[in-house]
This record gives sequence, C-alpha cells and structure tokens, in this order.
Amino acid sequence: MKKKLLEILETSVKFGLGKADADAVKEMINAGEFTIALEWIIDQLFEFDRSIDNNFFKQFEETAKSMGVDESRIANLKSLVNK
Repeated sequence: MKKKLLEILETSVKFGLGKADADAVKEMINAGEFTIALEWIIDQLFEFDRSIDNNFFKQFEETAKSMGVDESRIANLKSLVNK
C-alpha cells in the first residue's frame, strides 16, 4: 500500500499539490497514516481547484475505495477531472 500511495503522491504533485502539503503527506504515509494521507491530498487538490485527469482519478478512486474512504470525499476529487 505504501508504494501505491507514494505513486499517488508523486502524481498529485504533478497536478499542483504544493511542496509543504506533499512533505506532510509523505510523513503521514511513512507513519502508516494512509487514510489521512489520501484525505489530505483530496482536500488540498479540491481546496485549490486543481484539474486532474481521468486516469489519475481512477487510480485514486480504486485505492481510496479499497481503504474505505468516504464516497463523498471521492466525489469531491471527481469534480476536478479535466477542469
């Protein structure tokens, strides 16, 4: 799971996740706080209205659902697809 989350983090940075947020998320991942890390990425991309592509969304959605992330949070991310 850690490897998958680090890949998601790397892609999130390409879509505009800031360095400070990326550093915080990496610390969360390294501490085993996987769900919190995913939710943080969602919140930051959504808050800053960053456009993402459908491939990234599908990868993120699959991982988030497997971890039990709330569907409404995933929907926030979906609203950013190809904005």
